[in-house]
Amino acid sequence: HHARLAETGEEVAVKVLRPGIEKAFRKDIDAFYLAARMAEIFPPGSRRLRPMEVIEHFDGVVRGELDLRLESSAASEFAANTKDDAGFQLPEIKWNYSGRRVM
Repeated sequence: HHARLAETGEEVAVKVLRPGIEKAFRKDIDAFYLAARMAEIFPPGSRRLRPMEVIEHFDGVVRGELDLRLESSAASEFAANTKDDAGFQLPEIKWNYSGRRVM
């Protein structure tokens, strides 16, 4: 979203997690866990695919995506790594306005 800081008038971009997104994700991931457990129980050949491990990895990755502090940190690091690249610019992270649900 486009926004303007009240204190300075500076234009900024804001990313906000949608209300209820964590709960919706939890509901979906619980269904994936159930399906993975069933896949491990019924068709024995599927155990070699390790469905529970796949879902656990997916769960961890998405939980990381739902914490905008981690995304802010990665964006800040990426900006630092590309600061000398001509024609390439990333917005500065406003740490005092950022949190788990807002970037």
